[in-house]
Amino acid sequence: MTLLALALAVGVVIDDAIVVLENIFRHMEEQGKSARQAAFEATDEIGLAVMATTVSLIIIFLPLAYMPGIVGRFLKSYGLTVAFAIGVSLFVAFSLTPMLCSRYLRVSTGPRHRFQIAVDRLNDGLKEKYGRMILWSLRRRWVLVVTAAGVILSTGVLIRHVGKDFIPPDDSSEFQVTLKTPEGTSLSMTSKILEQMEADLRRLPGVKSLLASVGEGEGARSMTA
Repeated sequence: MTLLALALAVGVVIDDAIVVLENIFRHMEEQGKSARQAAFEATDEIGLAVMATTVSLIIIFLPLAYMPGIVGRFLKSYGLTVAFAIGVSLFVAFSLTPMLCSRYLRVSTGPRHRFQIAVDRLNDGLKEKYGRMILWSLRRRWVLVVTAAGVILSTGVLIRHVGKDFIPPDDSSEFQVTLKTPEGTSLSMTSKILEQMEADLRRLPGVKSLLASVGEGEGARSMTA
């Protein structure tokens, strides 16, 4: 679960650094500030918002580590790892990222490459469409409120029709046959009975292989196909 938490947290832990880096670059490009000044002021400008976002994520994942029962034992390392990784990302975004930007970040003044021009055009198009969506939403607020309320209320109805299980059953295309002979049955007699059962099972359609063993458990004879 620890490795799973680290794999899932990769996309989350870099968000803070990206937001801080982008704001520093914006201050340098649009306002002509030096790298050092932009690092201080840009980080201070969005510090509260970044901190609020990170703390909210920690509040979401940390309770997983304190769930009771066997589920809590499975998810404890997951919740602690994700919460710790997100906390470290906030520290890095407020310390290492501004320091590196103040020393190495530069605004390019030369001609832009074709790739940069294509990316800028794509961003401009997405920004324009997103702006239209925002305006449409602001003009029809009640539509969004009613839709959101309907989605939330519908979850109470839909959850009754969704299957719930801790570990879903896995169809491995196998079946197990257990044979318990009467007390005192000899090993040779048990083997003969087993051979007859094997012959009957092999005639069943779809049976590709058999695995048999004698004397497992409480003297039972088992076969897995």
